[in-house]
Amino acid sequence: MSYINMIQRSILFIEDNLFNPLSLKTAAGHVHISPWHFHRLFRMVAGEPAAVYIRKRRFSIAAMELLESNKRIIEIAVELGFASHEAFTRSFKQVTGITPEQYRIRGLSTFHYPMLSFTDNELFSTASFPTTPDVRIISLNSLQVSGLRLKGLNISASFSMEHNQKEIECLWRSIHPAVEFHQEQAGVIIPTGGTRFDYLAGLLTDLAHPHCLPGNWEVFSIPKRTYAVCSHWGSLADLPHLFKYMVGNWLSEAEFELVYGPELELYRFDPEGGRVIDIHIPVQKR
Repeated sequence: MSYINMIQRSILFIEDNLFNPLSLKTAAGHVHISPWHFHRLFRMVAGEPAAVYIRKRRFSIAAMELLESNKRIIEIAVELGFASHEAFTRSFKQVTGITPEQYRIRGLSTFHYPMLSFTDNELFSTASFPTTPDVRIISLNSLQVSGLRLKGLNISASFSMEHNQKEIECLWRSIHPAVEFHQEQAGVIIPTGGTRFDYLAGLLTDLAHPHCLPGNWEVFSIPKRTYAVCSHWGSLADLPHLFKYMVGNWLSEAEFELVYGPELELYRFDPEGGRVIDIHIPVQKR
């Protein structure tokens, strides 16, 4: 089963449980993947975090009931798991722009957010790339990356992608004087539980000279592992499209599957002086 089919199954599960207590860990467990991979895949497919999607679906149903039923607003609020009329009203206004009372009085269906449904072909066109990306499987022996770590990043909130990218860019700028003359630099995405991760920016240990490293740097060890690897030239803004292709197209058809663990970015220059990023996603045979 492709990862896209897994997310579609999770959406059906979410739909069946919109009025029940619903944790994203439970939704991930329903399709037998880690919360870390579930959140990244869901956002990749849906274009927004799972928590935001669930919230919009719940308020879409609430909006419909405000117009089509005679239920009191507090009854609708309780069905959705809110403890008070005030809390429901605040959240409803954040999503729709008006209060439940105003929505009912207007009598117009202005907020409707349907259940998502899609196919692999709809999502994963290679049109974004001049040529089909070349994904290869390699095994790397254990290695060490020396660098500065950014802690406590999160992929679950609606602002996180932009926030995380800015924080990581600031981190690279802060270490630029220490790494600018090295041919190969390394970044490591380190899952730390649930939807949280750390990011380490620095140098592979065999390229670094420990006696020259800043005192606030650390050494992070990565065990021997198999990776799906794809090289990227061009804008960093296109990296999400590459990850989308690797997981949505290539990995769904390969004999490998995602495995929980650090992801590696190796930065280098091609013979013509162009900047290249080799994306390493940990995998194992199915």
